Amino acid sequence: MKLIEVITDAQNLKPVTSIAEQHDSEVNWVGSADEQGRQLIRILVSDENRQSVLDALQGLLGETSKILVLSLEAVLPRKEPDPSDTEANEAVTTTREELYSEIEKNARLDSTYLLLVFLSTVVVAIGLIEDNVAVVIGAMVIAPLLGPNIALALGAALGDMPLMWKAIKTTLAGLATALLFSILIGIFWPLNASSQELMARTDVGLDSVVLALASGAAAVISLTTGLASVLVGVMVAVALLPPTATLG
Repeated sequence: MKLIEVITDAQNLKPVTSIAEQHDSEVNWVGSADEQGRQLIRILVSDENRQSVLDALQGLLGETSKILVLSLEAVLPRKEPDPSDTEANEAVTTTREELYSEIEKNARLDSTYLLLVFLSTVVVAIGLIEDNVAVVIGAMVIAPLLGPNIALALGAALGDMPLMWKAIKTTLAGLATALLFSILIGIFWPLNASSQELMARTDVGLDSVVLALASGAAAVISLTTGLASVLVGVMVAVALLPPTATLG
């Protein structure tokens, strides 16, 4: 469950309360109106109703109102689960707004992102040259290139051009950084052309396409259900860094 805080004009109290009641949600606190005539309304919303409640509130309230979605560690007394809600609870548990906020952070081009790309490039280059699969896998997990690619996919699905361009620029900057440093490492480090890890990145086939599609589906399930641990496997499966370092 999540706590939705609505900061809006006092005249919107009844409509907001009505929306909560229509979606079987509980209005558990209403603050007093301030000098500007605005009130704080807190609504306790279940996971299956969260998206519909947010859509209804956004349709009702104007730009002067604020809607905040807060996480909850626990709710007491606990609400007994309704058997009819079992199927809904197993479905998507993240709203579009929460998903967008989480993914947009991973599309930002900053010094931390570039530093992680540099460090992961050094690690994967050593793993490829030394033919050490464990080191290569470690570099895949460190590399932050998955984030902007997920943001690009979400931006394309939503038709959000600013998010798409932001993700493209971040991805290209990361790939360019990895390529540049891998070229420098290749110049100063003796190349081991017999490395199986290195040669494996020069071959692509239909199995690679199927792998990418399956990994993308796993990433969607991970993000929409909150199982962040699944993303570690996705990072390894669709890592762009080893092929980029191999090219360099």
